Amino acid sequence: MQALVFTKAEKSLELKEVPKPKISKSTDVLVKISNCGVCGTDCHIFHGDISNVGDVFVPGHEAGGVVTAIGDDVTAVKVGDKVAIDPNKGCHGCNHCRNANPHFCKKGSFNDAFGIFRNGGFAEHAVVPEESLYLVPEDFNMSHMSLVEPLSCVVHGWRKLTAGRQIQTGAKILVQGAGIIGSLWCCLMHFKGYRHVTVSEPSEERRGFIDGLQLGFKTTEPKGIEQDYDVVVDCSGAVRAIQDGINRVAHGGIFLQFGVAPSTATCEIRPFHIYEREITIQGVMVNPWAFPEAIELTNQLRARYLDFAKLGIGKYKLDEYKECFDKLSSGKISKASFVFE
Repeated sequence: MQALVFTKAEKSLELKEVPKPKISKSTDVLVKISNCGVCGTDCHIFHGDISNVGDVFVPGHEAGGVVTAIGDDVTAVKVGDKVAIDPNKGCHGCNHCRNANPHFCKKGSFNDAFGIFRNGGFAEHAVVPEESLYLVPEDFNMSHMSLVEPLSCVVHGWRKLTAGRQIQTGAKILVQGAGIIGSLWCCLMHFKGYRHVTVSEPSEERRGFIDGLQLGFKTTEPKGIEQDYDVVVDCSGAVRAIQDGINRVAHGGIFLQFGVAPSTATCEIRPFHIYEREITIQGVMVNPWAFPEAIELTNQLRARYLDFAKLGIGKYKLDEYKECFDKLSSGKISKASFVFE
């Protein structure tokens, strides 16, 4: 079968003919991949910005498809089922896992993730543990498989944002960054009834993606941002944006750090500003327990919001990967999805 294979030592990504994977454990499931999204994390890995990955592996962690074979002890799915793949799973034994925080697990989670440490979805077939699979409805649009994982992260972010507080629909909200994650946050907010949303993005092309969704949200360059937002969601991971965003949070407001900054990055904040305004700063990492809700949300959003053309998502065959990454790097598309026949 065809697969894209990444070699960490050489920072190389190559299309290769590799053996079709086989079930080796009784709880393994063989999935014929239908779609797999390309994430910003993938690009960071390919550029060497993230080194905590496998030495040689098939990337791709935003995938789904159809079950073609199951291990002897598999009961949750059967051959022919449509499934979405959660790339993250815990070890089930550490304190983090036992306290319902598998995303902090040092043995599992990101350290054993599908498409980051284990072979992932940039291939025609993948072997996946039964526990990582979630059934999708029969009428589920398979092209949206590549959006379930990012939406699961947004769902986790929304839970963190609203934990112990109610965000009034009249709240003044700032979203920093209009890549695909910023766009998905905007879709969710509009779906939930929020209308006073400003999106800050330096790229005119990306601002155009938000405008094209016809949400009625204001889009602006960073220099056009106002003051005193009840909620600021950073989807950029850019240090300058993070510093600026914290300074624009209103009294009693919350700053949600969703974008991934480089692990060695630092930023300057004024502690008195946090103290005097009673600001909450909340981090968000990946997607614990969020996949079932994300699948339901994908179905709810698909008709009004998840138009690939408006979102700036490009579809590619696996052998078009060079064009795909060129378009991503140039900003001509906000996201890409590999489509398998």
